[in-house]
Amino acid sequence: MGHVVDRWTVVGESGRRVKGPRHGRGKRWLARWVEPDGRERSRACSSKDEARAVLARVETDQRAGTYVSPTQVTFEEYARTWLARQAHQRASTREQAESRLRLHAYPVIGSTSLPRIARGMVQGLVAGSGLAPSTTRVLYGYVAAVLASAVEDRLIATTPCRRIRLPEIHADPVAPLTVDDVAQVAASVPRWLSAMVWVGAGSGLRPGELRSLTVDRVEDGVLVVDRQLVIPGSRRGALVWGPLKRAGSRRRVSLAPSTAKALTEHLEEFGPSGDGLVWSSRSGGPLARSHLGQAWRVSAGRPEGEGWHALRHHHASLLIAAGAFPRAVADRLGHADPSETLRTYSHLWPTDEGRMLAAIEDAHGGRRGSL
Repeated sequence: MGHVVDRWTVVGESGRRVKGPRHGRGKRWLARWVEPDGRERSRACSSKDEARAVLARVETDQRAGTYVSPTQVTFEEYARTWLARQAHQRASTREQAESRLRLHAYPVIGSTSLPRIARGMVQGLVAGSGLAPSTTRVLYGYVAAVLASAVEDRLIATTPCRRIRLPEIHADPVAPLTVDDVAQVAASVPRWLSAMVWVGAGSGLRPGELRSLTVDRVEDGVLVVDRQLVIPGSRRGALVWGPLKRAGSRRRVSLAPSTAKALTEHLEEFGPSGDGLVWSSRSGGPLARSHLGQAWRVSAGRPEGEGWHALRHHHASLLIAAGAFPRAVADRLGHADPSETLRTYSHLWPTDEGRMLAAIEDAHGGRRGSL
């Protein structure tokens, strides 16, 4: 299965081993073995016993199925291979992963071979990223996924992503837009986007779902949400469709009469694009995030960090103020379950403190006076 080579000697004319040209240079003994895929590997050792021990471990691990091939593949080399395998992910997700790794992970650990990446290096990457806590956690998720895949491919024995301290996220509670805010935005953005503001506020659709809306998904005042544009692919010509953010996002969203009227009037005035998009760019192609972001910040003059997603928060606040149950709000917004809705909007639900105190008083007040 393997053998030990003496690098300092060669076979002489007499058939006996004599000093060779490498005598006295480097480690004398070389352990050589064949990988399961047929490739030959070797490791230089200081003694013959050490070389034999290496071969014994290799043979034991190969028989047990726990063998890990020694490799000089760097993190960046393997990460690029990993990215190419993520065909199951949306193109936008793969692009985000590639960008995060290229800008923030490769400069720190990209040139390091996989077996040499230690826990402290990963912790240093997290601590020194200079990114917002939520973005740092996303970056770490990609790094951890790459290294976990390297374990599965038996390029490393274990992942160094253990007990990594991640930054805490202290998110401020959602402060929904008021109706006056929505009206101001609708009046300030370019006219051809005004109805998009009212439909976003009246349906709770995500910005990506609004950009992907086509006329064949508008059915008698109901919006059918079952697919989403892959924007980079769409720019090359024919529209490219991909799955929604999650399976639970598939839904039918009914519109109030005023919202449906805003949508109808928009289509009557501007019409759909050649591909049937309700809203499109000036050239007739899909709207990119940058198009909407500029309209929101520049035309509407809204603060930095706020965007079209604020219309979704406004919609949720209207449902909650009307007394809608968390399950109903979650279904309309396309949340995975009501727990996601409560994590985001629990502070908007009215408190039952008064009713609870009244119930206690009704139960205890009369009894206490009679004792």
